[in-house]
Amino acid sequence: FTKRENLGGFIGQWTQFREDYAKTLDSFYEKTPFKFAFYSGFGPFVQKKERGSLNTVDYSYYLSNFEISFCFSGQSPETYRLVESAHAGCAIISDILPNVWYYKNLPALFIAREENFENIVKPIILDESKRSKYQKAVSQWYVETASPIAIGKKIAQHIESLK
Repeated sequence: FTKRENLGGFIGQWTQFREDYAKTLDSFYEKTPFKFAFYSGFGPFVQKKERGSLNTVDYSYYLSNFEISFCFSGQSPETYRLVESAHAGCAIISDILPNVWYYKNLPALFIAREENFENIVKPIILDESKRSKYQKAVSQWYVETASPIAIGKKIAQHIESLK
């Protein structure tokens, strides 16, 4: 993995929980190494500058320049950002996710909202070799589980099992 422009960050729709999470992460540092961008509406899907959203190209550019993607839950525990972050080769730090097959082997760092994530998250953030290990493992998970080819194979296996 090449050096990326930003240690980590979040781009997504604003919710109070997401803002609180970002403020907590910022509080760990005198000068935050993270980039946080919140917008109203559904961002890349809406693509209206007057609503503060990014177009798909800009969103992809910024996300692919994070070493770590914080995948805070929004309206539900799941977010497209998980797969987008994996596709971009980011290490992922996420809320606890539902127990479904496609998340079973996701090598992300999962933290419950009530946990003291300074003691859990900060050591990973500060250790470049751990971040790199997570990035590589997440990329492998994407290729094997969430990429279009992997999903196509899963569908084909399911169809074959119905014969």
